[in-house]
Amino acid sequence: MIKVLIMEDDADQAITLSAALKDGGCKVEIAYSGSEAWMLLQRERYDVLVTDMQVASAPGSDRSEGGLALIIRIRGDKTGPDWLDTIKIIAISGYQDYGQERLDRANIFGADRSLLKPVTGLQVMKAINEVR
Repeated sequence: MIKVLIMEDDADQAITLSAALKDGGCKVEIAYSGSEAWMLLQRERYDVLVTDMQVASAPGSDRSEGGLALIIRIRGDKTGPDWLDTIKIIAISGYQDYGQERLDRANIFGADRSLLKPVTGLQVMKAINEVR
């Protein structure tokens, strides 16, 4: 069973994606901020992280850099669990004019796949299967 962590601050989007991925056979947990996601990543092993690029990494941080900051931390922080080297990252963004630019940066810094919102659970499930 594929274990997925979704980092998404929009509760409706997070719940919708979670339900679709569970229907696809995944075990899913949700984090609503980058700092919450990082804490979960320190405690449990996940196969895939689906991260919104516009989620705050910490209270008061720049919301537009939250997902990117987490990707950089996962790919560059050698103090985290060893298995982080193998986690697959799917970046999602829907910030109209800058969404694709943010996804391009996510790919540069280590995302394995990127999807422009709006995304469906089926699209995310397909991306998960492609990166696994």
